[in-house]
Amino acid sequence: VEIPSTVVSGMIHGEKFVSKSAELANGILTIRDGADFFPNHAVMVFLFLKEGESPEGKSYDISQTSDFGSPHIHMKWKPENSKVPKTKVFMKDYAMRLNFGSVENGKLPGKIYLCLPDEMQSVAAGSFNALIKETSG
Repeated sequence: VEIPSTVVSGMIHGEKFVSKSAELANGILTIRDGADFFPNHAVMVFLFLKEGESPEGKSYDISQTSDFGSPHIHMKWKPENSKVPKTKVFMKDYAMRLNFGSVENGKLPGKIYLCLPDEMQSVAAGSFNALIKETSG
C-alpha cells in the first residue's frame, strides 16, 4: 500500500477524519482533529521506546497477525452530544505501516497507514509532521 503524501485522513468509528495536528510526547504519537482540548477523533500510537530512544528514522510494519509486542493503538471519537471522547484500545490484529523521517525544527515528519479491526473498519493514512513535546520527569 502506497502511503499518500497528503495529510492523514480516513474514517474513525464510521466518521470522516482529517488530521489537524500531530505530536510526539513520551513515546506516544498522537494524530488528531478538532480544536478543543479533547479531539473529535484521534489515533494514538504507543511506541514503547526505551529511555532516551528516538523514533527518528524508524519504520514499523505491523501485520494483522502481530502479537502483543507491537505498538498499542488508542482510537478516540466523540459520541454525539458528548464533550469527552470514547477510547478503544488495540494491542493486536491491526495492520500498520509507520515511517519516521529526521527531526527538523522540533518536528518529526512521518507517514502512516493504519487499518483497525473495529466493527466500523476504521482506517487512517497519510503524512504528518509531529511536534515533539519535551517530556517532564
